[in-house]
Amino acid sequence: MLLEYAKLQFRIINRAIDAFGLPPSWGYVLGLGLFVAFSGGLFAKVAYAEFVYVAVACLWIARLSEIKRNDFLQTCFVGKAYRRVRLFENAIAVSPFALFLLVQGAWIGFVLVWVACVVGAFYRVRAGKQAIIPTPFGRVPFEFVIGFRGTFLFLFLLYGVGWTATAVGNGELAVLTILLIFYLCLNYYNLLESDYWVWSHNLTPRQFLHQKIRQAFLQSTCLVLPVCLPMLVVFFDYAGVIALFLVLGYAFLAFAIIQKYTVFPEMVNVGHALLMVICIMFFPILFIVLPTLYARALKNLAHIL
Repeated sequence: MLLEYAKLQFRIINRAIDAFGLPPSWGYVLGLGLFVAFSGGLFAKVAYAEFVYVAVACLWIARLSEIKRNDFLQTCFVGKAYRRVRLFENAIAVSPFALFLLVQGAWIGFVLVWVACVVGAFYRVRAGKQAIIPTPFGRVPFEFVIGFRGTFLFLFLLYGVGWTATAVGNGELAVLTILLIFYLCLNYYNLLESDYWVWSHNLTPRQFLHQKIRQAFLQSTCLVLPVCLPMLVVFFDYAGVIALFLVLGYAFLAFAIIQKYTVFPEMVNVGHALLMVICIMFFPILFIVLPTLYARALKNLAHIL
């Protein structure tokens, strides 16, 4: 049973990678490379990286514990079979994290991820008790409403990490939390609306794009302020550095929105994702490619608006 389920998930992942524009083998190699680079960079640059790493692993487990997904699994597997499937997929999800923690000699983190693996298999909120999570946003833009409700647990975890880092004087970790909050905001724009919804706006392409960017800046500011304000009080001498990272966060947020509408109503492909990675690694390139992408987005939206 578990073998058949694993084969099915393997085929689904292969199709997702293929739809992204990569051969599955390339996708696995690229994913492994990014995972190792992220893990190595985290442990090299961030204090308390072990616990941040465990939190990221818990985020994956939380995604597998999503209510609707588990409702479907329980229609396919009953009783102990369902529990074995949940333990199996949680174990697969945390294994790379556990292996890297083992290599780093982070024994506490190693134990914690396996504890989370087991606990996560039994954690499930009943659909009948699901509550609508209030947001600090209106209905527009929808990306932040849906995104906030999907990531609010991780967001408040980042707040806790940021406040703790500020309290102990760890400016690097505090800045990292700001960048991670912006990263969450970038992911909100992976959501695609219908082209009819875009067409219904009585705006020119330029006005539509500017409105989306303004709304994103406003809403993302609401999310980073709880971490940013204490940082400015404690690290006031480094206010210029904090402002620089905020500008970079806003720039990449604008980049994500503009890039989305260069290919709308299609999803961004692997080429666009690689361009984002290159810009993150060599951020001055961002300000070179942004005007070109902006012109392409306006041209693409002109066919809809």
